[in-house]
Amino acid sequence: MAANFTATGSDTFPDGHVIGLLGKAQDVVQTTFAGRNATTWYDDYTGLNLTVTPTHADNLLWFVGQLNYGIEGGLGGSVYLQFLKGGDATNVLNGSDAQTAGNHPCFHQMRWNASDTNTYHMEQGSINGYIAAGSTSSQAFTIRYQMQNDDLDFTINRDGYPPSATSAGSHSPRGQSNLQIYEVKQ
Repeated sequence: MAANFTATGSDTFPDGHVIGLLGKAQDVVQTTFAGRNATTWYDDYTGLNLTVTPTHADNLLWFVGQLNYGIEGGLGGSVYLQFLKGGDATNVLNGSDAQTAGNHPCFHQMRWNASDTNTYHMEQGSINGYIAAGSTSSQAFTIRYQMQNDDLDFTINRDGYPPSATSAGSHSPRGQSNLQIYEVKQ
């Protein structure tokens, strides 16, 4: 793009073009939530909360989110993710409120320590999608999660086991979670 390019309004863009980044959140703080259960949706992780104000009510909002996490407890399984808008996980955002419908899969990487006695995960979940802006008023968004299995410790931005149980240099112990919201000409 030319150095003097400016976005003067959605009318200057063809349908499908991103006209601006409305907000972004990044988090590298290691936060642990103990005893998470498979039957409960949790919204107690606030590192990726965003409030944005769309420019045009008839545009779309495009969400790109990535959560880095670890699960302590052996083969802990996945974490399911959903978008919340104003505290509501609507079917428009997620396809369905059912556990396995409309939620995005997680990448799993399992390693062992030197004596093969402990396993841990460094995992990454991603979630993305579109929703109609609907208005030009401020709108609050965040991500909530649900465990695949019961009674697990869930750590944001870190592998699931403490450093003493891992093999140094064999993995990245810290991740960066992020959420970005773009406005797209519809």
